[in-house]
Amino acid sequence: AILVRYRSRMVSSIVGTLGRGAVFLVLAHLAGALRGAPPSESILPIYWVHIPKAGSSFQTTIVHATCGGSIPDGVTVKEAGAFFRHWKEQCPKEKFLRFECGHAPFEHPEMRAHAAVMVRDPLQRILSGYFAEPELHDCPRLQAQYNCTKKRCDGDVERDGRLTTNPSVIPPTEYAECVKDCSTNMLTGRSCDSASPPNVSLAIATLREFGFVGLTGEWELSVCLWHAKFGGQPLAAELYNVRPGVKASHRGYDVKGLLGKWRPSSDARVYTAAKEHFRAELERHNLTAKSCAEWLVRAGAKKQSKLWLTRFRADEQTEQGYPAAVYDED
Repeated sequence: AILVRYRSRMVSSIVGTLGRGAVFLVLAHLAGALRGAPPSESILPIYWVHIPKAGSSFQTTIVHATCGGSIPDGVTVKEAGAFFRHWKEQCPKEKFLRFECGHAPFEHPEMRAHAAVMVRDPLQRILSGYFAEPELHDCPRLQAQYNCTKKRCDGDVERDGRLTTNPSVIPPTEYAECVKDCSTNMLTGRSCDSASPPNVSLAIATLREFGFVGLTGEWELSVCLWHAKFGGQPLAAELYNVRPGVKASHRGYDVKGLLGKWRPSSDARVYTAAKEHFRAELERHNLTAKSCAEWLVRAGAKKQSKLWLTRFRADEQTEQGYPAAVYDED
Protein backbone atom coordinates (compact mmCIF):
# COMPACT_ATOMS: atom_id res chain seq x y z
CA ALA A 1 0.00 0.00 0.00
CA ILE A 2 2.84 2.38 0.82
CA LEU A 3 4.49 1.62 -2.51
CA VAL A 4 1.21 2.23 -4.38
CA ARG A 5 0.69 5.60 -2.67
CA TYR A 6 4.30 6.61 -3.40
CA ARG A 7 4.04 5.63 -7.05
CA SER A 8 0.74 7.47 -7.38
CA ARG A 9 2.22 10.71 -6.02
CA MET A 10 5.33 10.31 -8.19
CA VAL A 11 3.33 9.68 -11.37
CA SER A 12 1.03 12.66 -10.75
CA SER A 13 4.05 14.91 -10.30
CA ILE A 14 5.76 13.68 -13.45
CA VAL A 15 2.65 13.84 -15.66
CA GLY A 16 2.08 17.48 -14.77
CA THR A 17 5.46 18.51 -16.16
CA LEU A 18 6.55 15.96 -18.75
CA GLY A 19 3.28 14.95 -20.40
CA ARG A 20 1.62 11.56 -20.72
CA GLY A 21 3.62 10.35 -23.73
CA ALA A 22 6.97 10.54 -21.99
CA VAL A 23 5.53 9.23 -18.73
CA PHE A 24 4.19 6.14 -20.48
CA LEU A 25 7.71 5.27 -21.60
CA VAL A 26 9.07 5.68 -18.09
CA LEU A 27 6.31 3.60 -16.49
CA ALA A 28 6.87 0.81 -18.99
CA HIS A 29 10.52 0.75 -17.95
CA LEU A 30 9.64 0.83 -14.25
CA ALA A 31 7.06 -1.91 -14.70
CA GLY A 32 9.70 -4.27 -16.04
CA ALA A 33 11.87 -3.64 -13.00
CA LEU A 34 8.95 -4.14 -10.59
CA ARG A 35 8.05 -7.45 -12.28
CA GLY A 36 11.58 -8.67 -11.63
CA ALA A 37 12.74 -8.44 -15.23
CA PRO A 38 16.46 -9.14 -15.81
CA PRO A 39 18.47 -5.98 -15.13
CA SER A 40 19.82 -4.24 -18.22
CA GLU A 41 21.73 -1.00 -18.49
CA SER A 42 19.36 1.37 -20.25
CA ILE A 43 18.88 5.11 -20.11
CA LEU A 44 15.85 5.37 -22.41
CA PRO A 45 13.84 7.55 -22.48
CA ILE A 46 16.49 10.23 -22.06
CA TYR A 47 16.34 13.38 -19.94
CA TRP A 48 18.99 15.72 -21.39
CA VAL A 49 20.65 18.18 -19.00
CA HIS A 50 22.53 20.79 -21.01
CA ILE A 51 25.02 22.78 -18.95
CA PRO A 52 26.09 25.87 -20.97
CA LYS A 53 29.29 25.47 -22.99
CA ALA A 54 29.69 21.87 -21.92
CA GLY A 55 28.87 20.02 -25.11
CA SER A 56 25.70 20.60 -27.10
CA SER A 57 27.20 18.33 -29.79
CA PHE A 58 26.45 15.36 -27.53
CA GLN A 59 22.84 15.82 -28.55
CA THR A 60 23.84 13.97 -31.72
CA THR A 61 24.62 10.86 -29.68
CA ILE A 62 21.33 11.19 -27.81
CA VAL A 63 19.10 11.35 -30.89
CA HIS A 64 20.84 8.40 -32.54
CA ALA A 65 20.53 6.37 -29.33
CA THR A 66 16.83 7.22 -29.13
CA CYS A 67 15.76 6.87 -32.75
CA GLY A 68 18.40 4.58 -34.23
CA GLY A 69 17.92 3.67 -37.87
CA SER A 70 14.90 5.95 -38.21
CA ILE A 71 17.31 8.80 -38.98
CA PRO A 72 20.40 8.75 -41.24
CA ASP A 73 23.74 7.98 -39.60
CA GLY A 74 25.17 11.34 -40.67
CA VAL A 75 22.58 13.49 -38.88
CA THR A 76 24.06 15.95 -36.35
CA VAL A 77 22.19 18.18 -33.91
CA LYS A 78 22.95 21.83 -33.25
CA GLU A 79 19.56 22.88 -31.88
CA ALA A 80 16.82 20.55 -30.69
CA GLY A 81 14.13 22.74 -32.23
CA ALA A 82 15.71 22.61 -35.68
CA PHE A 83 16.20 18.86 -35.36
CA PHE A 84 12.54 18.26 -34.62
CA ARG A 85 11.44 20.49 -37.50
CA HIS A 86 13.38 18.27 -39.89
CA TRP A 87 12.93 14.86 -38.28
CA LYS A 88 9.76 15.02 -36.18
CA GLU A 89 8.13 12.16 -38.08
CA GLN A 90 11.11 9.83 -37.77
CA CYS A 91 12.16 10.93 -34.28
CA PRO A 92 9.28 12.65 -32.44
CA LYS A 93 9.80 14.68 -29.29
CA GLU A 94 7.58 12.27 -27.37
CA LYS A 95 10.38 9.68 -27.45
CA PHE A 96 12.39 11.79 -24.97
CA LEU A 97 11.73 12.74 -21.37
CA ARG A 98 13.38 16.10 -22.06
CA PHE A 99 15.23 17.21 -25.15
CA GLU A 100 14.95 20.92 -25.82
CA CYS A 101 16.81 24.13 -26.58
CA GLY A 102 18.25 26.24 -23.80
CA HIS A 103 19.80 25.43 -20.44
CA ALA A 104 17.02 24.35 -18.11
CA PRO A 105 18.21 22.91 -14.79
CA PHE A 106 17.62 19.34 -13.65
CA GLU A 107 14.35 19.46 -11.74
CA HIS A 108 13.14 15.85 -11.44
CA PRO A 109 15.14 13.77 -8.93
CA GLU A 110 12.99 10.74 -9.74
CA MET A 111 14.41 10.87 -13.29
CA ARG A 112 18.09 10.57 -12.33
CA ALA A 113 18.54 7.17 -13.94
CA HIS A 114 17.38 8.62 -17.26
CA ALA A 115 19.45 11.80 -17.09
CA ALA A 116 22.46 12.43 -19.32
CA VAL A 117 24.90 15.30 -18.85
CA MET A 118 28.29 16.48 -20.09
CA VAL A 119 30.48 18.22 -17.50
CA ARG A 120 33.36 20.53 -18.37
CA ASP A 121 36.39 21.94 -16.58
CA PRO A 122 34.74 25.02 -14.99
CA LEU A 123 37.58 27.36 -15.96
CA GLN A 124 37.34 26.38 -19.62
CA ARG A 125 33.54 26.47 -19.50
CA ILE A 126 33.55 29.96 -18.02
CA LEU A 127 35.95 31.35 -20.62
CA SER A 128 34.02 29.68 -23.42
CA GLY A 129 30.87 31.41 -22.17
CA TYR A 130 32.71 34.72 -21.87
CA PHE A 131 33.64 34.72 -25.56
CA ALA A 132 30.60 32.85 -26.89
CA GLU A 133 27.78 34.16 -29.01
CA PRO A 134 25.76 35.56 -27.35
CA GLU A 135 28.58 36.91 -25.20
CA LEU A 136 28.56 36.64 -21.40
CA HIS A 137 26.53 33.47 -21.83
CA ASP A 138 23.78 32.87 -19.24
CA CYS A 139 24.49 36.04 -17.27
CA PRO A 140 21.59 38.41 -18.08
CA ARG A 141 22.73 40.89 -15.43
CA LEU A 142 26.08 41.56 -17.11
CA GLN A 143 24.57 41.39 -20.58
CA ALA A 144 22.33 44.29 -19.57
CA GLN A 145 25.16 46.15 -17.82
CA TYR A 146 27.40 46.00 -20.91
CA ASN A 147 24.63 46.61 -23.44
CA CYS A 148 24.90 43.23 -25.12
CA THR A 149 22.44 43.45 -28.00
CA LYS A 150 22.44 42.21 -31.58
CA LYS A 151 25.41 39.90 -30.95
CA ARG A 152 27.72 42.60 -29.61
CA CYS A 153 28.67 44.12 -26.24
CA ASP A 154 30.44 47.30 -25.14
CA GLY A 155 34.07 47.38 -26.24
CA ASP A 156 33.96 44.39 -28.59
CA VAL A 157 37.00 43.92 -30.81
CA GLU A 158 37.13 42.34 -34.25
CA ARG A 159 38.93 39.04 -34.68
CA ASP A 160 38.97 37.19 -38.00
CA GLY A 161 35.98 39.17 -39.18
CA ARG A 162 33.99 38.53 -36.02
CA LEU A 163 33.32 40.64 -32.93
CA THR A 164 34.54 39.14 -29.65
CA THR A 165 34.51 40.20 -26.01
CA ASN A 166 37.21 42.67 -24.97
CA PRO A 167 38.85 41.70 -21.63
CA SER A 168 40.10 45.26 -21.12
CA VAL A 169 36.48 46.50 -21.10
CA ILE A 170 34.64 43.54 -19.55
CA PRO A 171 36.81 41.82 -16.90
CA PRO A 172 36.66 38.03 -17.35
CA THR A 173 36.62 37.59 -13.57
CA GLU A 174 33.44 39.67 -13.35
CA TYR A 175 31.70 37.23 -15.68
CA ALA A 176 33.31 34.30 -13.88
CA GLU A 177 31.77 35.42 -10.59
CA CYS A 178 28.34 35.46 -12.25
CA VAL A 179 28.45 31.84 -13.47
CA LYS A 180 30.99 30.29 -11.09
CA ASP A 181 28.43 27.86 -9.63
CA CYS A 182 26.67 27.05 -12.90
CA SER A 183 27.09 23.26 -12.90
CA THR A 184 26.34 22.98 -9.19
CA ASN A 185 23.24 25.13 -9.57
CA MET A 186 21.84 23.29 -12.57
CA LEU A 187 22.26 19.88 -10.98
CA THR A 188 20.23 21.10 -8.00
CA GLY A 189 17.33 22.67 -9.87
CA ARG A 190 18.56 26.27 -10.07
CA SER A 191 19.43 28.52 -12.97
CA CYS A 192 23.06 28.72 -14.07
CA ASP A 193 23.57 32.22 -12.63
CA SER A 194 21.66 31.68 -9.37
CA ALA A 195 23.17 33.65 -6.49
CA SER A 196 21.75 31.33 -3.83
CA PRO A 197 24.26 29.40 -1.72
CA PRO A 198 25.33 26.38 -3.80
CA ASN A 199 24.50 22.90 -2.54
CA VAL A 200 27.63 20.99 -3.56
CA SER A 201 26.78 17.81 -1.65
CA LEU A 202 23.41 17.49 -3.36
CA ALA A 203 24.93 18.25 -6.77
CA ILE A 204 27.53 15.49 -6.37
CA ALA A 205 24.99 12.99 -5.05
CA THR A 206 22.71 13.76 -7.99
CA LEU A 207 25.52 13.43 -10.49
CA ARG A 208 26.53 10.02 -9.20
CA GLU A 209 23.02 8.70 -9.80
CA PHE A 210 22.68 10.01 -13.35
CA GLY A 211 22.30 7.49 -16.13
CA PHE A 212 25.26 8.99 -17.95
CA VAL A 213 28.00 11.47 -17.07
CA GLY A 214 30.47 12.44 -19.79
CA LEU A 215 33.39 14.85 -19.77
CA THR A 216 33.71 17.55 -22.41
CA GLY A 217 37.48 17.34 -22.20
CA GLU A 218 37.32 13.59 -22.89
CA TRP A 219 34.94 13.74 -25.82
CA GLU A 220 35.99 10.59 -27.65
CA LEU A 221 36.09 8.55 -24.46
CA SER A 222 32.64 9.90 -23.55
CA VAL A 223 31.25 8.68 -26.87
CA CYS A 224 32.89 5.30 -26.38
CA LEU A 225 31.62 5.05 -22.80
CA TRP A 226 28.08 5.77 -23.95
CA HIS A 227 28.18 2.84 -26.37
CA ALA A 228 29.95 0.58 -23.90
CA LYS A 229 27.12 1.22 -21.42
CA PHE A 230 24.11 1.28 -23.71
CA GLY A 231 25.14 -0.58 -26.86
CA GLY A 232 25.29 0.34 -30.50
CA GLN A 233 28.26 1.36 -32.61
CA PRO A 234 29.80 4.86 -32.52
CA LEU A 235 29.03 7.01 -35.54
CA ALA A 236 31.39 9.48 -37.15
CA ALA A 237 28.66 12.11 -36.68
CA GLU A 238 29.07 11.82 -32.91
CA LEU A 239 32.57 13.31 -33.11
CA TYR A 240 31.50 16.36 -35.09
CA ASN A 241 31.68 19.67 -33.20
CA VAL A 242 28.54 21.52 -34.30
CA ARG A 243 29.52 24.69 -32.41
CA PRO A 244 33.25 25.36 -32.76
CA GLY A 245 34.43 28.19 -30.49
CA VAL A 246 36.34 31.27 -31.58
CA LYS A 247 39.09 31.74 -29.00
CA ALA A 248 40.36 28.38 -27.74
CA SER A 249 43.81 27.19 -28.76
CA HIS A 250 44.84 23.55 -29.01
CA ARG A 251 45.62 23.70 -25.28
CA GLY A 252 42.37 25.43 -24.38
CA TYR A 253 41.79 28.96 -23.08
CA ASP A 254 44.58 30.93 -21.42
CA VAL A 255 43.30 30.61 -17.86
CA LYS A 256 46.25 32.37 -16.22
CA GLY A 257 46.20 35.28 -18.65
CA LEU A 258 42.44 35.80 -18.46
CA LEU A 259 41.51 34.79 -14.91
CA GLY A 260 44.81 35.06 -13.04
CA LYS A 261 44.56 33.25 -9.71
CA TRP A 262 40.75 33.35 -9.62
CA ARG A 263 39.22 29.90 -9.16
CA PRO A 264 35.68 28.61 -8.62
CA SER A 265 35.10 26.55 -5.50
CA SER A 266 31.80 24.70 -5.82
CA ASP A 267 32.04 23.82 -9.50
CA ALA A 268 35.63 22.66 -9.05
CA ARG A 269 34.46 20.13 -6.47
CA VAL A 270 31.61 18.98 -8.69
CA TYR A 271 33.99 18.62 -11.63
CA THR A 272 36.39 16.55 -9.54
CA ALA A 273 33.50 14.26 -8.58
CA ALA A 274 32.47 14.00 -12.23
CA LYS A 275 36.00 12.98 -13.22
CA GLU A 276 36.15 10.35 -10.49
CA HIS A 277 32.79 8.96 -11.55
CA PHE A 278 33.84 8.95 -15.21
CA ARG A 279 37.08 7.08 -14.48
CA ALA A 280 35.22 4.51 -12.42
CA GLU A 281 32.81 3.95 -15.30
CA LEU A 282 35.68 3.48 -17.74
CA GLU A 283 37.18 0.83 -15.47
CA ARG A 284 33.84 -0.89 -15.00
CA HIS A 285 33.45 -1.22 -18.75
CA ASN A 286 37.11 -2.08 -19.42
CA LEU A 287 37.48 0.95 -21.66
CA THR A 288 40.83 2.61 -22.36
CA ALA A 289 42.00 5.43 -24.59
CA LYS A 290 43.63 2.93 -26.93
CA SER A 291 40.60 0.65 -27.24
CA CYS A 292 38.37 3.67 -27.72
CA ALA A 293 40.60 5.09 -30.46
CA GLU A 294 40.60 1.78 -32.31
CA TRP A 295 36.81 1.53 -31.95
CA LEU A 296 36.25 5.01 -33.34
CA VAL A 297 38.56 4.49 -36.30
CA ARG A 298 36.72 1.29 -37.17
CA ALA A 299 33.48 3.29 -37.00
CA GLY A 300 34.68 5.56 -39.78
CA ALA A 301 35.74 8.54 -37.68
CA LYS A 302 39.03 8.81 -39.57
CA LYS A 303 37.23 9.71 -42.78
CA GLN A 304 34.49 12.00 -41.54
CA SER A 305 35.27 13.57 -38.16
CA LYS A 306 36.92 16.97 -37.84
CA LEU A 307 38.53 16.27 -34.49
CA TRP A 308 42.28 15.96 -33.89
CA LEU A 309 41.87 12.26 -33.24
CA THR A 310 41.09 11.49 -36.86
CA ARG A 311 44.42 12.71 -38.21
CA PHE A 312 46.14 9.58 -36.97
CA ARG A 313 45.84 5.83 -37.26
CA ALA A 314 44.90 4.03 -34.07
CA ASP A 315 48.50 3.06 -33.29
CA GLU A 316 49.69 6.62 -33.88
CA GLN A 317 47.08 8.13 -31.57
CA THR A 318 48.69 6.66 -28.48
CA GLU A 319 52.09 7.97 -29.56
CA GLN A 320 50.63 11.42 -30.12
CA GLY A 321 49.18 11.55 -26.61
CA TYR A 322 45.57 10.65 -27.36
CA PRO A 323 43.10 11.85 -26.27
CA ALA A 324 44.20 15.39 -26.99
CA ALA A 325 41.39 16.99 -28.97
CA VAL A 326 40.30 20.31 -27.49
CA TYR A 327 36.54 20.65 -27.62
CA ASP A 328 35.09 24.14 -27.50
CA GLU A 329 31.70 25.38 -28.56
CA ASP A 330 30.19 28.71 -29.46
